[in-house]
Amino acid sequence: MTNRPVKAVKKVLSAGKGALPEYRDGTKAIFNYEVLVPLNDVKKEGFSDKKEDYKSIDDTRKPYPDGYGKPMELVFGKKFQLPIFETCLQSMHVGEISQFDIDDRHLVTYPMVAKKLRDISRSDVDPTHKHHEGHHCAAMGPKKLGYEELDEINENLKSLRFIFHMLEVVQPENYEAESWQLNVDEKLASVETLRLQGNELFKAGKWDQATIKYREALGRVDTLLLREKPGEPEWVELDKKSTVWVI
Repeated sequence: MTNRPVKAVKKVLSAGKGALPEYRDGTKAIFNYEVLVPLNDVKKEGFSDKKEDYKSIDDTRKPYPDGYGKPMELVFGKKFQLPIFETCLQSMHVGEISQFDIDDRHLVTYPMVAKKLRDISRSDVDPTHKHHEGHHCAAMGPKKLGYEELDEINENLKSLRFIFHMLEVVQPENYEAESWQLNVDEKLASVETLRLQGNELFKAGKWDQATIKYREALGRVDTLLLREKPGEPEWVELDKKSTVWVI
C-alpha cells in the first residue's frame, strides 16, 4: 500500500487573513509558487518530510534561469492548462502559504506549461530569444522541451510538491480584462471602449498613450474579422470599425 494522494494533499505552512475569497469565473489570483521534485520514490515511500529529500526546479520569486522573476496570475474559468492549480488555489486565503503534494496523474501537462513560462521569462531577459516548441523524433522518444529537468519529468511523470503563496485575489469587476479573457460579444464591446479611451487621451495631448489604445482596438477588430467571411454583412460592419476616429 502506498501514500499516493488522490488529487492533492494540503498542509498550511502560514495562515492567511480574512475570509476565504470568492473564486468565480473571472476571478484573478496572483501568487508565487515553488516546485519541488521528490528525490525518493513517492509511490513506494510517500512524500518525505525532510527538506533535503527535494530538489527545487521552479520558483517564481527567482529570475531566469532559476525561475520566472515575477508572481503568476491565473484567471479562474479560463481553462488554464493545469486545472489542479485552480483546485489548490481556491482553498487558500490571501497571504496564506501552503504546500500541496500533487499526484502525477494531475500533472501530465506540467512540463509543457513550465516550458512555456520559462521561455517567456527568458524572452524578458534576452530579447533575441524566440519561443519554441521543442522538437520531436519518433525514433528517439518523447518531445524534447529544451530543459533537462523538465525533459526528465516529461519522460518519467512524477508526483510533485508545490508551495503556493497567495498574494492577492481580484474580482472580475475590479480589473480590466485582457483581450484573451473576452468572448466575442465582450471583445466587440471593448473596441468602442478602447476607442473612447483613446479619444480622451488624444484630447489631453497624450498622443502616445492614445495610439496604444487605438492599436489595441484595431487588433481586436482584426481578430474578430478572422471569424467572418469577407463581404458578408457581419464582416462589412466590423471592417467599418477598422477606421478609428477622434471626436
